[in-house]
Amino acid sequence: MARTIADLALMLDAMTGFHAADLISREKKHMSFQNAAARPNWAARVANSEDLDLLPVAGDIRSGFGRAIDRLRCAGCAMTEATLDPSGVPGVIRALLLRLPCDLGQALAAIARELHA
Repeated sequence: MARTIADLALMLDAMTGFHAADLISREKKHMSFQNAAARPNWAARVANSEDLDLLPVAGDIRSGFGRAIDRLRCAGCAMTEATLDPSGVPGVIRALLLRLPCDLGQALAAIARELHA
């Protein structure tokens, strides 16, 4: 995704920017990722989930994720297992999330039909 933290921050700022034509775009209410990367500090708490209760995750991915969580915990970061609460998610995304366990291609086609009905 990126060669450096600064490159990744630039990409994340571009991905989260507001665009009126984008149905899921929202005004930013947080510091830019570039500004945060320029002034790093340690996160005292991190919420995590192996799969967000949405999709199956391969065993080797779960294992690697677990090792990363263990390293953060050993470094003093308080870890909290989290689940997805879709109540604040825009309707178009909620519709996609409800269909994720099935075939994604079919889900996207169904959502497109619903949006244009």
